[in-house]
Amino acid sequence: MAASSRVDSPPSNEAVTSPLVDKVSLRPIRSHVGLRGVAALFVIAYHLQYVSGHLPIEDATTFFRRSYLMVDLFFVLSGFIIAYKYEENQNTTMTRQDIKLFLIKRFDRIYPLHVLVLATMLLFNILLTLVYSASGRAIPVNWTAASIAMLVAQFLLVNVWMPFPNGWNIPSWSISAEFVAYLVFPVMVWGSVRSPRIAYGGMAIALLSFYVFVSRQGSLDLTGGVEAVARCLAGFFAGFIVHSNRGLFERMSTLKLSVLQIASVAWIVVSMVTPVADRYAVPAFILLVGSTWPDRGIIAKVLSTKTTDWLGERSYAVYISHVFIIGLVNFVWLRTGQRGISSPDVARAVFLLLCFSSVLIVSNVLYGHVERKIRSSMNRRLLRTNLKSK
Repeated sequence: MAASSRVDSPPSNEAVTSPLVDKVSLRPIRSHVGLRGVAALFVIAYHLQYVSGHLPIEDATTFFRRSYLMVDLFFVLSGFIIAYKYEENQNTTMTRQDIKLFLIKRFDRIYPLHVLVLATMLLFNILLTLVYSASGRAIPVNWTAASIAMLVAQFLLVNVWMPFPNGWNIPSWSISAEFVAYLVFPVMVWGSVRSPRIAYGGMAIALLSFYVFVSRQGSLDLTGGVEAVARCLAGFFAGFIVHSNRGLFERMSTLKLSVLQIASVAWIVVSMVTPVADRYAVPAFILLVGSTWPDRGIIAKVLSTKTTDWLGERSYAVYISHVFIIGLVNFVWLRTGQRGISSPDVARAVFLLLCFSSVLIVSNVLYGHVERKIRSSMNRRLLRTNLKSK
């Protein structure tokens, strides 16, 4: 999974102003914007592995099959960015009004686009059911009780607590889990102010305990139940702790940051293509987030281009819509697209190109006509709320 340094959607180039206090604007972390965008592309690549007919490069290593780990990178980024955005509150506990505004803004950032995509999926499946039913063909939609329960849970954004397999808009499990982290965040701030050693020590013990537990089974691909919530909180805690120690990275020279960034990327790649437990990739995610935040260093520079900025801005739209878009493209492709293409590799390459381009086009529309309008409306509403509270 997780605007200017956003946790649940791509950060923008605009300065960040906390709605909780009348404060100073924070500089955007451009490399984190790009990092979210690149990670979102790998999540698309991961879900495309569920569509048969792979290219040789897709099966050459386990990299794409383990790209679900990019969600753990999102969680670490989320913990860091949320702490960074509201760092004015790191020296004081959050008031009830602060907490209310914080949760409203987080909900407004993730829910409208989520519910729009889910409602579109529902409408499409209803139309598909009606068409197939009218023609006497087998209905290609799962309308079991478990499927409907998952649909309702996703509309209510409580689907991460559901123990049975995911369905409908599968990636929404992570934003459901992330909202749990948002609820915990005021407590994290309170603890870090009142008793920093106990708070940070407790978070460190909690995240280490989770990764030790997960190491028994090796995989971090947990998308439902308490384990999925724990997966999110472990990454979120890690990001929060990295933020509290961000000065260590800021004081490093550009050369040292570059070395650390390159080492982190190499570590991530090696851990994803070798048969080691998923948990071994997490320290590399932590180092990459910490070493890129000063926006200096070779990897930070690569992540701060106009292309990565563009992609990062749309990363939440990419993440929340890509499974539906891939499903639509595959539905049409199986019935019309692959005809006349004799080479399986060429057919797969064309299919991948259609999927990636369709996701980016749709995400661009969602970002421009839904996300930005919601953001503007939300900021106006929060400003009115702040003024009324004074």
